[in-house]
Amino acid sequence: LGLRGRASTGGSQTTLTLVDQIRAETRGFEGALHRMLRNEAYSFISLGAAVERADNTARLIDVKYHLLLPEGEKIGGPIDRDQWTTILHTVSAVTAYRWLYSEGLKPWLVAELLSLKPELPRSLIASSEETVAHLNAIGKRTGLQGEADRLARLRHNGLERTTIDAIFAQGLHEWLSAFISDNTRIHQAVGQQFRFG
Repeated sequence: LGLRGRASTGGSQTTLTLVDQIRAETRGFEGALHRMLRNEAYSFISLGAAVERADNTARLIDVKYHLLLPEGEKIGGPIDRDQWTTILHTVSAVTAYRWLYSEGLKPWLVAELLSLKPELPRSLIASSEETVAHLNAIGKRTGLQGEADRLARLRHNGLERTTIDAIFAQGLHEWLSAFISDNTRIHQAVGQQFRFG
């Protein structure tokens, strides 16, 4: 809403200025959030962020799945590695990858990092764990627990039991599609459980 008056069809400098303003405002919001009381409002904001982060990460991995390599390029080749490196940069996980994996960049290890490594805050399992924790905190304060809690725990338990080999055996795209569908069901259940709409 605040962007309407600032967005224009200016040149690249105008766009860069707008991006800098958005970054500054985002940092301000994040700073306020970190100083907020750890009450019900904080848990709801953090719950929404965890559900959205899981959706964004899953879709980002899935986009790479659909990104076709030029004819003659092979999986694991230079262009494929560059694409996976770009994804790591996008989620600020290049250093995390190097820390957790001593070998060179391998697509299945990037998928494992972004899906199943709780050490990475942007991973699907970390977002899932955070979703469960915030639903528990809200439930303790409000006494309201229900379908959203059940679905979130079910998804998290499944993530804890799976391996990257099992994901690739099922098919990465198929697994991500199922994850995104589960995430949408959790989102909808939160809305119904807490009467948001």
